[in-house]
Amino acid sequence: FGIGIGSIFLGRFDDRILAKMIGISAIGFALLQILRHQLIQRKKQFGTQPWLGILVGAATGFFSTVAHLGGVLTMMFLLAQQLENQVFVATAALIYFSINLFKIPVYLKLNIISTQILLRILPFLPLIAVGTMLGVYLNRRTSAKMFTKIILTIVFLTGIRLIFK
Repeated sequence: FGIGIGSIFLGRFDDRILAKMIGISAIGFALLQILRHQLIQRKKQFGTQPWLGILVGAATGFFSTVAHLGGVLTMMFLLAQQLENQVFVATAALIYFSINLFKIPVYLKLNIISTQILLRILPFLPLIAVGTMLGVYLNRRTSAKMFTKIILTIVFLTGIRLIFK
């Protein structure tokens, strides 16, 4: 849904403004999570309603299509779920794979990418397997607390980068 809406608005938004908006949200989210963990020390999962997941999914597809900014929204939503490391990574990977797969026909139709570009990336596909194996190795050796700190740091730093993009 979000990808379809995003394809309609592709090129009609200043992606710098969108980046700043998402950057501010990411920094606010990271700081809020750090404060929450420091003050409340709550272990309960963030209770979400299905409509919120649908809304975040649509927003992720939209922002990913328009300005490649959907990943931050996904990380914020998944982090709030307090998922186990492997579940977090697997869910994020499935979401990113699905979004990018669905964007290919849109980008082909709008002449943003071509089949020649897609063929040029084929030799690099084995690197995905190497990165995956390294990620699995590191993920299994990282505590949940450290994993959360790493993800929050990535969200925070990404927010800063987006603001100054």
